[in-house]
Amino acid sequence: YRYIQLSLPEHGHSDVIIWPETAIPAFYENVQPFMDALAARTQKDHVDYVTGLPTGSWEKSIFYNSVARIGSDSKMAFYHKRRLLPFGEYLPLRGFFLFFRHWVAIPMADFTAGGHEQPLLQAGGQPVGVSICFEAVFGSEIRQALPEATWLINVSND
Repeated sequence: YRYIQLSLPEHGHSDVIIWPETAIPAFYENVQPFMDALAARTQKDHVDYVTGLPTGSWEKSIFYNSVARIGSDSKMAFYHKRRLLPFGEYLPLRGFFLFFRHWVAIPMADFTAGGHEQPLLQAGGQPVGVSICFEAVFGSEIRQALPEATWLINVSND
C-alpha cells in the first residue's frame, strides 16, 4: 500500500496515476474493501488510477493478469493480458508436462489469455492502449491501438 502514500495529492496533482503490474498483489474479489476505498479516493481527488492486479472467476477457474482503470467517474474497466509469458504465467503443453503440476497448482501460474479484441481504456479523458510487461515485445499488436489511443501504457514490475 506504499503506492497510496506516493500517490497522495500533496505529491502533486495528476489526472492519471499509473501503478505497476502487480501493485495490487491479490485478486480483485479478495481486496474489495481496498478497491472501494481507492474508488472513493479517485472521486475525492479527481484522478483516474491505472493499476495491475489479477482478476478472474474462482467458479470457472479462469484467471487473468489484468490492468484496471478505476475512474473518478465511478466507472471501472479492465484490460486482460493477451500474450502470456510461457512457464511464468501459464504452462505450455500442460498435458505433456504432468510432472510440473505440483509447481503450478496455484492460479497465478495458470492465467488465461485475454481476447485479442479488447476496448481501449479511458484514463484522464483519453483513450489508452494498454499492454503488460512481456507484451511490449509485440510492437505490431501494441500499434493496433493506434490511431484511436492517444497514450500507450505498458505496466511492468521490471
